[in-house]
Amino acid sequence: MGGHSWKYTRWYLREAMAAALFLSAVAIGLYVNFSNRSLFHREFTITGGSASGSRAQVALSLAGEAKKQGLKLKVIESEGSKQAL
Repeated sequence: MGGHSWKYTRWYLREAMAAALFLSAVAIGLYVNFSNRSLFHREFTITGGSASGSRAQVALSLAGEAKKQGLKLKVIESEGSKQAL
């Protein structure tokens, strides 16, 4: 018995093609994720209650920490639960 059968060769080529497509998709995903990260705009809005309350102070502190991580956290004052929605 010499050589491999055509069935084995087709199976090998199919598996190699699937692996190549997978690796290509991973490479494209990594490129899109890590190239020009500054182009992505990240901004979140949270309500912190009234400006004199402790929730507002926590929200402002959280906004400062988020800025260190490259996120923009906008704090909006609200008088009550319905206004926050």
